[in-house]
Amino acid sequence: MKTELENRLRAELTLLASEVDGDLDLNALIDRGHRAYRERTRRRTLGAVAAAAAIAVAAWAGLLPRTQNGVPEPMQSPSVSAVEEAKATIELASLNQEFPALYRTIQVSLVGGVATFTGHGRTASTASTASTPSPAQLATLRLDGSSVMVQRIDAHLSVGLVADRVEWLSADPGEDLGGWSTPFELIPGTNLTAFGLVTEKPADEKAAPLANLIWRSLDGSMHALGNQQVSTATLKLSDDDYTVFYAPATKHIGFFTTLGGLGPFSNNLVDDSQVVKADGSISKGGGYQNTALGMLPKGASDPKVTTTVQGAEVMIGTLQPDGRLVFVARFDSKKQLADGLVASVTYTGADGRRVTYRNK
Repeated sequence: MKTELENRLRAELTLLASEVDGDLDLNALIDRGHRAYRERTRRRTLGAVAAAAAIAVAAWAGLLPRTQNGVPEPMQSPSVSAVEEAKATIELASLNQEFPALYRTIQVSLVGGVATFTGHGRTASTASTASTPSPAQLATLRLDGSSVMVQRIDAHLSVGLVADRVEWLSADPGEDLGGWSTPFELIPGTNLTAFGLVTEKPADEKAAPLANLIWRSLDGSMHALGNQQVSTATLKLSDDDYTVFYAPATKHIGFFTTLGGLGPFSNNLVDDSQVVKADGSISKGGGYQNTALGMLPKGASDPKVTTTVQGAEVMIGTLQPDGRLVFVARFDSKKQLADGLVASVTYTGADGRRVTYRNK
């Protein structure tokens, strides 16, 4: 049964604007100029999703001050600019209507290679941290050369650092937690990005906060947790470019658009035989924008995508360097499509036989 992509992915992009102080330095000005894509909400695209293998991340419960080294990872972080002190603010106020974010903002202060996360403006909550005063010191992360550091604060909130200047993040908490959001902020004068992970449903506080994290740097390069290789393909539709990305090590696939403000969408699908990875709709201009994302099995070729309506736009491309074929289908309609956008996909398998996949 099809459900709306809006409900499954919760990924309508929010572009946030902020005023720039007159005495802001050049690095801070650049950082603030790249604050688009800071807040985005996620839902899994299909019911048959499976969590990736747990990353070795130390998870902590409660809100007592603590110090923790970064998550051990094979990928070394980019160099961090030598600064005596730098600060950034992760905004959570807009999430409090939907998520138990607990704080309106989280202040991140970087001093001497140690990042301190402090919550401000505590909101009403039934969570175990409701009795904690505000401001509250939530976590302290000591830079150790890891590319990603993350620490769980409670069942709904984790905080972390990415040793990169990030344009957007796509997180997978590794559990079915309803919706989730990953607001983030560049730390001026450094190559660090601070982020929060807020979930709708409570997580197992003993579990690792992240199963995967995929991000795009300001230079356009793609990265994933654990130094995974990320393949991409850019598909040019009539009025927008869709970039599909895929991390084969954990089988995370998603896409984002250049102009339309969609994405990034990301999900974890273990079943390679499931050709259509996402198929649904979001509200647009009094109607609906229907979008489907698909990926063929390894070695498949010559695909034919059959849609449920006439006039749908379909574009096919090749992931590099992975080599698999992917496609995006799109159609604008006044009403929702009850049966989704893609009816079937026929392709030639690696063994030379024609195969038809029916999207049910």
